[in-house]
Amino acid sequence: LVEWPERAGDRLPAGHVTLSLQHLPDDPGRRLLYAGWHP
Repeated sequence: LVEWPERAGDRLPAGHVTLSLQHLPDDPGRRLLYAGWHP
């Protein structure tokens, strides 16, 4: 499930991976993806 967590509500499982996509200001053609586990 890739969705906004506030829209998923209580359907979001307790253990999930949070993703964050960041634009790199010095290189508009590249993105940085962060992933973190939340038990």
